[in-house]
Amino acid sequence: MAWQYCTSGTILRDVPYNNDESSKGRSVLDIYLPKPAYRWISDLRKSNSHQQKRPVAIFFVGGAWIVGYKGWGALLARLLAAAGVICFVPDYRNFPQATVSDMVSDTNDAIAWVLANLETYGGDPDNVVLIGQSAGAHLGLTAMLRQARRIQHEHEKEQPEMHPSAPPLPLPESYCRGATWNPKHICSFIGVSGPYNILGMADFFQSKGLYKSVLHMIFENFDEMWSPTDLLDDLDDEALSTIPPMYLFHGTADNTVPHRSSVELAEICESLGLRYACKLLEGHSHTAPIIESPVGGDDPLMADLLHLFSNCVWGQLPSSGGFTGTMTEVFHDPHNDKKMAELSKLVPKANKALLYLARHVNPF
Repeated sequence: MAWQYCTSGTILRDVPYNNDESSKGRSVLDIYLPKPAYRWISDLRKSNSHQQKRPVAIFFVGGAWIVGYKGWGALLARLLAAAGVICFVPDYRNFPQATVSDMVSDTNDAIAWVLANLETYGGDPDNVVLIGQSAGAHLGLTAMLRQARRIQHEHEKEQPEMHPSAPPLPLPESYCRGATWNPKHICSFIGVSGPYNILGMADFFQSKGLYKSVLHMIFENFDEMWSPTDLLDDLDDEALSTIPPMYLFHGTADNTVPHRSSVELAEICESLGLRYACKLLEGHSHTAPIIESPVGGDDPLMADLLHLFSNCVWGQLPSSGGFTGTMTEVFHDPHNDKKMAELSKLVPKANKALLYLARHVNPF
């Protein structure tokens, strides 16, 4: 996979998404192009209006906010590209080079750049999905909810009659950092193994070696709201209406971020009337949905993503509410079995004995 990542002609590597010199080379992203798209991408000045517009995925990888690297997303991104999806995988600054406000700023810059440039690469601006795994799920959703809160604040300033007793307080400076964009331009958020209540998980992270002292440095002593579970409660109805449907995937054997994290977020979505679906992957570890399962020849996450993309069902959840469960048939479409069989050929398969051993010694 490393060889393919470094040599593939359908991956555009290290494309800058901003010119911030303080990022020290981290403000770049990789673009995974379906092969038909790559045949005409060499001439970006040529009009591509006649080309088929393709679905777009923006995929933020994990890494405990410390060791994130866009290359970790190569396996999933390559499979999405093979299925006809243009996949953008941004880097972002890690701790100790940066703290959470810098990471969210990078996330905003990357999303805004993709939204502004995706049509150049043949992407469909009406079919853009935001995907995050682990810390990437946290950063992607946090960035989106803070953008919604920023828009809410702008509306409050424009309509002072709505708050006659007291004008709205200024937002913290961090809300103004990075590019601005509207969550309405995102069709759906997909979170995989995400931590969504950081302060509530501090004791658990401590037990796993991410000490509270480090967590407080990463999250700037929690002087502001950096957890999606808190940010959702800070949005009014109009701001909540900008939030797209959420699809949450989490392994029940996750030892890094317990699946309760996604269940809790689903419960908050339910209470707020947001559209969501939460699928628990029985026996899956923290990394299994994006590593062990694909190389083992069993990839339920990709099968579900393929169904969602191919059937364009992003907005077909109920007008409010959703479901949580372990049902394998929640998203599965048997018509995609043949396509999945074709995609699985692209993944180097691991020796079954070694894979069994890896799954049982995997600390995540």
